[in-house]
Amino acid sequence: MTALPLVDLARIREHAGTQHRAFEELAYLLAWDLEGLEDDTEIERRGTPDGGIEFSCVPTGKGRGGRWAWQAKYLFRFDGSAFSQMTKSVIRALDGTPDLERYIFVLPKDRTTTGLRKWETAVKQWTREAHKRQMTVDFEFRGESQLLTALTNDRHAGAIRYFFDEHFLTEEFF
Repeated sequence: MTALPLVDLARIREHAGTQHRAFEELAYLLAWDLEGLEDDTEIERRGTPDGGIEFSCVPTGKGRGGRWAWQAKYLFRFDGSAFSQMTKSVIRALDGTPDLERYIFVLPKDRTTTGLRKWETAVKQWTREAHKRQMTVDFEFRGESQLLTALTNDRHAGAIRYFFDEHFLTEEFF
């Protein structure tokens, strides 16, 4: 049995000076597991300004052949401010990435019932924005539960140590 570390996303270690940047890097490291991508899939990391996209790829043999993009937001509340930030990112991504097929938000918190209703309303708005640009984009969400599931794969033991100063005892260790 693998000993699970104490991983509190609200207490992620700073990277490049901020917890927000640390969360972006963690989301990038976990993207292959979150989406079931082949290990050799090349994901392009963007710097700042990122045009509404932290990182993206065109995966081979998946989807409709368009670009998959992720936007990490280190937000813990699903309030008006959060959705305003997400909408700004969506608009920038739609305007700057004409081959966008999937847009995945990664947040360190799971949605409440109210948060889910707000999410569904926002997705309708974002879908209309995509259609105005003759685009079909799937908007998806990855929260704390998906992040923790991916993070506790043996291969992320180093990330757990780096970002949370915790030890993860892998199957290989046992």
